[in-house]
Amino acid sequence: MQYDKILNFMKDDTWYKASDFMAVLDVKDRRIKVLLNELVKSKFVVDDGSTKGRRYKKKT
Repeated sequence: MQYDKILNFMKDDTWYKASDFMAVLDVKDRRIKVLLNELVKSKFVVDDGSTKGRRYKKKT
């Protein structure tokens, strides 16, 4: 599943941009943002709260 690929790719205490996952999932930027937003809502991932240039990291 795409959620598992994202979580397995992420290292603890490392911030990622949505574009960092494009090669991992081979999907467009918009789909990655949707997946990341769902992971944030599910509390598996946290974001830095900014709108432009938002970054994500695995919740520890």
